[in-house]
Amino acid sequence: MKGISSLSRVTGQEHDQICRFLLGLVIDICLPNGHSNARLLRSVRALLDFLYLAQYLIHTTTTLKLLDDALVRFHANKDIFVDLGICDRFNIPKLHFASHYVELIKMFGTTNNFNTQYTDRLHIDLTKDAYATTNRKDEFGQMTMWLEQKEKVLRHAQYVDWHLSGSSIPEQVCWIPPGLDMQWKLSIAKHPSTHAVSHEWLRTDYRACFFLPALRRFISLSNKPQQIRPELEESLWNVMIPFTTLPIWHVIKFLRTDPITRITSTADSIHSQPARHDKHGHVISERFDTTLLNNGSGGNCGAKGAFCSHLRAQSAP
Repeated sequence: MKGISSLSRVTGQEHDQICRFLLGLVIDICLPNGHSNARLLRSVRALLDFLYLAQYLIHTTTTLKLLDDALVRFHANKDIFVDLGICDRFNIPKLHFASHYVELIKMFGTTNNFNTQYTDRLHIDLTKDAYATTNRKDEFGQMTMWLEQKEKVLRHAQYVDWHLSGSSIPEQVCWIPPGLDMQWKLSIAKHPSTHAVSHEWLRTDYRACFFLPALRRFISLSNKPQQIRPELEESLWNVMIPFTTLPIWHVIKFLRTDPITRITSTADSIHSQPARHDKHGHVISERFDTTLLNNGSGGNCGAKGAFCSHLRAQSAP
């Protein structure tokens, strides 16, 4: 009832609830000094469009163009906030970072499970700790010098560790953006996401309608690889499945190792999870990622030798 400007420690869910009625508040609002609310309506609508488009779990060329268009529409109408005296500039780091969303989505993937709070941690290291080392007079120069010296000490420590480990860096190392580096290692969790999923659930919830026939083909070909197709189809009737449930993994991760630092990180992940309810009873939509599977004749890039598949379930008997 006291407005949203005084709120502190607002969670992401509360932000989402606030965004739902912001546009309705400004549709017919009367602005002072005879200003038309058209620019205000366009800027708020554009910013909300950008926020919701940026949260898409899957992006296409069309959605990325819409994301860029929403940001252009916001910048074209944002001066209304200056005319109303709400602010005098838009030199805001988070607003500037929005211009890099399309580029980073193309390079690193969608923005799910990410937010701008990741960079807030740097405010402690680069500002608060640096300011605490000064005498509170002409602090900017002192903070800059302190940060520069700290970076030099950190780099020297890394060099000493590298030298003591006996590692060597190749003479020519070509840096590749993480999204384009195909030297990945497949990884799954030690324990399955769901320990026992029946055959019926595989067909209904996971939509893996042909999992059992495919499993029978795999078993038959493993026992006798040189079968021709008619012989294979006939042998499927003799393959018995001695279990009624299967453990299921909902996520497969691809790990990459940086060629210089040798640090391993998650380059990408594939999700396969049916719809479910959270602790508040809200329905969480299903997610079955579309993947390109190499049939053995494909290379590191291009679609040749690959076929498209909507990943339904990762299971192991």
